Amino acid sequence: MENGLDRETAFMGKLTAGATHEMKNVLAIIGESVGLLEDLMGLPNAQDFPHRERFLKAFGSVRDQVRRGTGVLTHLNRFAHSADRETAAVSLGDLLEDLRVLSERFLRRRSVSFQVVREGEGPVVETSPVRLQMLLFRVITAVAQALPEGERFQVRCGPGEGGGAVLTLSWPGTALAPEGMRCLEEALADGALGDLARDLGVSLDGDAAGVRVRLGTGIVS
Repeated sequence: MENGLDRETAFMGKLTAGATHEMKNVLAIIGESVGLLEDLMGLPNAQDFPHRERFLKAFGSVRDQVRRGTGVLTHLNRFAHSADRETAAVSLGDLLEDLRVLSERFLRRRSVSFQVVREGEGPVVETSPVRLQMLLFRVITAVAQALPEGERFQVRCGPGEGGGAVLTLSWPGTALAPEGMRCLEEALADGALGDLARDLGVSLDGDAAGVRVRLGTGIVS
């Protein structure tokens, strides 16, 4: 690592990754315990157990939350490991899937959500994983803020014409607020993220029905 900020980022990532492993173990034990209780409730002599159906319904809810929590922790673990190396080859599609799950709480404030669509395996980018995620997060949240509440949009990633990669953010039936493109341009010009955008040859264009973010350099495959 070249500076204190990078060491701090690696430190936070290392502890977060370790904690996600421990929390997944906790959820696994909860899931196994609920499964055992469900099996016991299924025994012939448990058919008359008081409030049996209510318990079974509650067990189902616990199972759903265990699955949800395990999914979030899986994405958080991969996100935390992105700080392992200052520069690495990373899948653009994987980064977007991580951000889709981890940004859900922020987007939920406006009842906005998005879907990731990959064209093939999706491009692989050689860059700083942490800074690229910050850049993508700024783009996604800028679009979410500019769209009407309750909107659902799509983020498609694939190879660009003549090389590079393209992210296409699109939405049906509604127009991006006028300040939307301005917010996106500001997001891509901000400090270290602006430097990264220039290093990756990022360009931006769009209209009321969609935005295209092109990455011109740093593409491995």
